[in-house]
Amino acid sequence: MNGNEPADAMDAVVAASRVYRGSVMDDGKPGPLGNPEVGRIIGGVRRFLEDQEKRPRGERITQAKLARAIGEKPSTVSQVLAYKYPAARTDDYPYRKRDTILRKLDQQLSRYEKSKDAPERSGFVWTAHALEIRGLADARLLNTIRQVHDATHAPVLLLGMPALFKNLQQARADDSKGAMLFSRIGIKRDLTERCRTDGDHGEPLYSVEDIRKVFGRSKLRIASDAVRWLHALANLPDCGHLRSCNNAVRLAAHVAQQSGQDEITLTLLLQISRLLIGTEGARQLANRIKVAQKVA
Repeated sequence: MNGNEPADAMDAVVAASRVYRGSVMDDGKPGPLGNPEVGRIIGGVRRFLEDQEKRPRGERITQAKLARAIGEKPSTVSQVLAYKYPAARTDDYPYRKRDTILRKLDQQLSRYEKSKDAPERSGFVWTAHALEIRGLADARLLNTIRQVHDATHAPVLLLGMPALFKNLQQARADDSKGAMLFSRIGIKRDLTERCRTDGDHGEPLYSVEDIRKVFGRSKLRIASDAVRWLHALANLPDCGHLRSCNNAVRLAAHVAQQSGQDEITLTLLLQISRLLIGTEGARQLANRIKVAQKVA
């Protein structure tokens, strides 16, 4: 852990939900913003809008769009940004409305920033088993056309969980719906078989390089030991594979940004694991990963 890493991932998640800054009034509502804070927020909004002018027109976030995002009129936001929003005729807090708008603007800019920095899936990646699927599709082609030409005159590639084949097989035995489809299956392949050989973990579905490619667009660096942990998780049977990895990385990135980190560490992923599936579930998962890594 580095000095900025949170003691608990939940702390950072909770901190991210805090909207208001500054003092609190006796009625429990946020107090007045100081001049430096007002200047910081307005300056930040102006710089953000100037940066948006450099983006393609269809991708820009305009001042009007920003106003709608916080539920205010564009004219109201214009007054606030120009330091011209009128004070209310009250003695206790004449700029309460203005400060509320400023706080909402500050929060909305934070949302935009988090959305921009959040790691994104790199799109479709030709992993080893994806290439195998393509190869199988190319190799079963004429036979499939021959088998189904009477119905569709086109090849059919069925993709699904291993239970799909079993269901179709049972349909043939019961002479129920799906029996005719089963008789037209030319090639059946369970891609997870390589992970389920007797007494062995078999071959992995994904390589470490596959994992790096899948999360290659992340603006946060993923530490080497964290990549290895994700690699092990992606290859564990019945653990969600890449979907579980994606959930863990996205939440870890959110927590890292809240705590000022520029790297997703193994320690952080373990904290996220406890947050997602509970302490006992995370302990069992960690044990399975350790066993898998030793075998590999």
